[in-house]
Amino acid sequence: MNMSAAQDTTGAFRPGRRKKMWGGALMAGSAVAMVVFVFLGALTVNACGAFGDACTDRGSATGFGTAMLLLAAACPIVFVGGLVLLIVGAAEHRHRP
Repeated sequence: MNMSAAQDTTGAFRPGRRKKMWGGALMAGSAVAMVVFVFLGALTVNACGAFGDACTDRGSATGFGTAMLLLAAACPIVFVGGLVLLIVGAAEHRHRP
């Protein structure tokens, strides 16, 4: 009989396993997303482009660059949510019936 690691001998999923998986995925995904959003925001926040030294539009920011930096600021919130899911799932997994 071929059973996955998340199932016990009765075929039921162990409590907390899915929360642990989603928590880890959210933590990893938010870390990668933050790096990407900061990189894109830093490149596009200047209205003249990343290397627009001779531009006359100094001091203005693009909407796309600002949105990327705001999304980067939201990534730590998602990371903390993933950490909470990971901890709750681990506690449920440890104290299973």
